[in-house]
Amino acid sequence: MGIVARRGYLVIAAAVAMGGVSCAPESGSAPPNIRVEIPHDPVLTGTVTATGGGELVIDIGLARPVVVALAGIAATDCGAGSREAFDAGVGELAPVDAPVVLVRSGAAVKPGYDLAAFVHIGTVRGVAAEDVGVNEALVQSGRARLDPPLDRGAAAAPVQDQIVAQVAALPSPDREFIGVLAASETEAWQGHIGPIGRCASRQEELDRSRVPAAVVAPTADSLPAAEYPVAPADPAPAAETPVAPNVRIEVTVQRPPRPRPCERIGRC
Repeated sequence: MGIVARRGYLVIAAAVAMGGVSCAPESGSAPPNIRVEIPHDPVLTGTVTATGGGELVIDIGLARPVVVALAGIAATDCGAGSREAFDAGVGELAPVDAPVVLVRSGAAVKPGYDLAAFVHIGTVRGVAAEDVGVNEALVQSGRARLDPPLDRGAAAAPVQDQIVAQVAALPSPDREFIGVLAASETEAWQGHIGPIGRCASRQEELDRSRVPAAVVAPTADSLPAAEYPVAPADPAPAAETPVAPNVRIEVTVQRPPRPRPCERIGRC
């Protein structure tokens, strides 16, 4: 019955009882007004009975199926077709009649849902955070993002710091799953996979447009003469004291003549 099985449970039942069938409510209407007591078990098993609007309707053995939100993720907002890609991915990964294991989220449940969960296909209850489930597969294919979202702009805080802050604020078991989901989102973002790849391209263009122009040092040609700093000219070298040419002075010493011996005795 598709979406009819999800939202029109009471309407169909009442119509059949009266001998007629009426139109089922749209996918955005409230779940059937049958009060059910959902077990407090951290892990539940069931069968998909309907999908639509990015949510799952799962029979877990109660008076009516429960409406399940996919914990920790949301559809991307990366242009036309993003929401449709998310919804189609949910139906593709968790088709009607598929057996599922629900690891219940510890976070508050949004209005319109019975519970939020990390959904895995199969019947094995021992699910680990590293096992690829519906939530992670949607993120890996670029059809979903983390919720709340990460800011991957160049001016934002480092992505790892944002993840650490999110994990610190989450209850268990959500904190065990968020790191795995964030790693899958990073791979899809960097690989430009699916709709989130369009977001990555748009962010890259935005970051490039915000890069300041390179600062160029001024030159003599780029500044007016009055503004360009001119270093004072080097002072002229001091005049050198002229040096007289080399003068060679020769001194001749003449000895007085020696008297002859005869002159000494006056007999010459």
